Amino acid sequence: MDQKNIKLSIITINFNNGKGLELTLDSVACQTFRNFEHIVIDGGSTDNSLEVIKSYQDNLAYWISEHDNGIYNAMNKGVRAAHGEYCLFLNSGDQLLNSKVLRQVFESCSNKDIVSGTLQFDKGGVWTPPKEVSLRYFLEGSITHPSSFIRKHLLMEHPYNENFKIMGDREFFAYAFLKLNASYQYINITVSLFDTTGISSQRNHSVEDWALYRNCIDRIIPPRIMSDYDYFMGRNNRYNYFFYKLCLAHRMKRVAYYILVGLLKILTLNHGWVKQFKL
Repeated sequence: MDQKNIKLSIITINFNNGKGLELTLDSVACQTFRNFEHIVIDGGSTDNSLEVIKSYQDNLAYWISEHDNGIYNAMNKGVRAAHGEYCLFLNSGDQLLNSKVLRQVFESCSNKDIVSGTLQFDKGGVWTPPKEVSLRYFLEGSITHPSSFIRKHLLMEHPYNENFKIMGDREFFAYAFLKLNASYQYINITVSLFDTTGISSQRNHSVEDWALYRNCIDRIIPPRIMSDYDYFMGRNNRYNYFFYKLCLAHRMKRVAYYILVGLLKILTLNHGWVKQFKL
């Protein structure tokens, strides 16, 4: 395949997860869309990962197995080896949903810088990306890399920060949208099945990662704008902050929200400001 015309580079990071890696490689190899290359960056695995890689090597454009300095160091290695217009990070254990999904994606996307679809969890449930991205969204959450197609030039202009343990992808997306003004498209397609046993699903982000992320946000957003945001979000006022947290709980569909709002509606007979909150 002509490297200059490759549409997509799928990059798979692996370390001692031969079973999950085989699932990932198999889901990629069966795609009906063929204008892509597949790259595997292995961190020097000591299990059967190398055997799995070699059994699929006819389907791989590039692979390497060597010690690395963490997941984001490995992801940056994959980007440097890539030739595609877009990159998709599908790490070991994650799978493309079906054999036709890449064809569906590239028939639906409109050449935006970042295209994001729905992610299905292997233990049930789905994650749906926002239809529009905003400052608020990236202060509260992020989009996910196993269902997002990213123009390679963005990843070269702002590589993943290798000081992060887990939150490097969140920092990248925040920088790409808020600083580089990357264009965005949401597509109503479930792209991949997410392995919830992997490191990316850990929710207990380290204190160091949160500090790094906040420093990133502070560098991206001028202090005056950040101050205004904190004001409107009620972070400097306990009364306003209560409503901010209530709205956030509603967006995240927390049970506590429905209990509290239900009680308030009963006590106030659903009058006044309580009427604005929906159950």
